[in-house]
Amino acid sequence: MSAVKQSLLATVSIEEDELVTTALCILEVKGEKFIGEGKAKRNPEDQNLPLIGDELALSRAFSDLSQQIAQSANEKINEYLKE
Repeated sequence: MSAVKQSLLATVSIEEDELVTTALCILEVKGEKFIGEGKAKRNPEDQNLPLIGDELALSRAFSDLSQQIAQSANEKINEYLKE
């Protein structure tokens, strides 16, 4: 059996204002599009450290993306088992 290799590219964007950072991760797998979103909110009393907000928002977006992909796979498995 030969190995099959796939390379996938995710589009990642980060938007931030004074208190909220939002990250989006978009991934298309064999025609199915997944969009993960993550937010990080800064307490107005905390020091402004954008990198921390970026990292938190990104990790949450990737986590959301991961959950969506896992849910899609589980739905496909359930459909297959019903046949």
